Amino acid sequence: MALITAPDGTSYAVVVLIGQTSASIPERKAFMQSISSAVAAFHKPVVRSTANR
Repeated sequence: MALITAPDGTSYAVVVLIGQTSASIPERKAFMQSISSAVAAFHKPVVRSTANR
């Protein structure tokens, strides 16, 4: 489980469950990293107003 927070403050909760597999640990880590990259690609930055600062 991971909580990923973008620079604009948007947070995403991410859980990766990998069942029984013959993939090596480095392959599993690469797969989990690809999920993080997909979340980053999905993110649309939120422009917040600076009028109230």
